[in-house]
Amino acid sequence: MNIVFPEQIEEKLEREHLLKEDVIEVIEHGYETHQQVYHQSTEEIISHKQIGQITIWAVYYEIPDGCVVKNVYYHRTHIEEEN
Repeated sequence: MNIVFPEQIEEKLEREHLLKEDVIEVIEHGYETHQQVYHQSTEEIISHKQIGQITIWAVYYEIPDGCVVKNVYYHRTHIEEEN
């Protein structure tokens, strides 16, 4: 999957000390587990995954050959998922 990181997102990752590889892992995890939220009005998708001590959230939208990251943020929290 082709994941595009616009310049402002790459700058935010650097500022927040987040790794591009972790954001890719979050997005791939969303597709693999179907644990995504789709906002029909904006056509944005939100996925999250706990990596280490933080939960990373990625907001992105699909393009024909992958997706474009629109925003990334994180929280030092653990989310309990029900199976």
